[in-house]
Amino acid sequence: MAGKKQDASPKKQIAGKDRPYTKLEAIIKGAGYSNTQVAHLAGIPISTLQTIIRPEADLGTVRVSNLLSLCRVLNINIEQLFDSEAPVAEDTDAPVGQRLELVTLFNRLNTETRGELIGLMRSLVKDPNRLMVWPKDEG
Repeated sequence: MAGKKQDASPKKQIAGKDRPYTKLEAIIKGAGYSNTQVAHLAGIPISTLQTIIRPEADLGTVRVSNLLSLCRVLNINIEQLFDSEAPVAEDTDAPVGQRLELVTLFNRLNTETRGELIGLMRSLVKDPNRLMVWPKDEG
């Protein structure tokens, strides 16, 4: 019906131009990754990720395996994708290039070497001199 009034709800906008990011896009950007990097690290085609992050996408219809792969890369749990109240945190503890290189190199290692590396990292974090010092909240 041409004479009918448009819905008064806010207009959908294009990400980065005239629409806010979807929750998944915000998580990706907050983690410092590009969509292409996340798709590669998650082992899914970029076209699949682009479909998932569309504002009109229903995450309930997306393959669970794809969502779980994205969650692993983004270091979040799957509930954070569906919970509108869950905050979107920015990960600023290491430059994006370092994190991407670390994940890429780790993924190239065989299972035994991965276990050895995890053991080494666990021993390193026991030394307080090797840990990051986070400022205490003054409250």
